[in-house]
Amino acid sequence: MILDAARAAASRLFSPEFRSVFLKTLGLTLLALVA
Repeated sequence: MILDAARAAASRLFSPEFRSVFLKTLGLTLLALVA
């Protein structure tokens, strides 16, 4: 059950939509930390 959830989360994690949102959030976070 936990493995199934992890597999679903991993497949979602590597979807292009999620990656673009994640990178955008990461970039904004880094900018906020630096500024």
